[in-house]
Amino acid sequence: ELDAIFNSVGSAIITVDERLHVRHWNRAATEMFGFRESTNGHNNLDKLLPTEFTPVLEAARGVTEGKLDRGEMRVDVESANRGSQSFVATTAPLVGESSQSRGVVFVIRDISQLAALQRQVDGTKKFRKIIGKSAGMQNIFQLIEDLSETDSTVLICGESGTGKELVAEALHET
Repeated sequence: ELDAIFNSVGSAIITVDERLHVRHWNRAATEMFGFRESTNGHNNLDKLLPTEFTPVLEAARGVTEGKLDRGEMRVDVESANRGSQSFVATTAPLVGESSQSRGVVFVIRDISQLAALQRQVDGTKKFRKIIGKSAGMQNIFQLIEDLSETDSTVLICGESGTGKELVAEALHET
């Protein structure tokens, strides 16, 4: 039953010994990184993961040396065959029944879809609290900046719900 749980998780779970030799992994690790049966106990994890994971491996070494309790970081990977991928990697001590460290457990979650959505949102133009990408909105943003440099009264007109309050707030803040 534990194997079924281990392999049902969508995140890669990888355990290594103190020398970072791979001991166990789940199905998600196979799908994400191509782990195979011949991997078990024979390869250091740094030979199996993309080079962008080097800081994660350094954190794992800190865990094995007792310098870190656990670590978490984002890793962005560019590859020719898979394109742009983003991961969140967590490292923690692998503790046995006698509470003695037996290595490190890695949990690596693929956040590529979330990162792509974040890039989309970041690509949206924003001025203060107003969001808009169109040329018309860019003109309004420029007009707000130009008006903020003057010392005159401004009348803001528009239908209900068009963001007049946001424009007024942006004028006062600029």
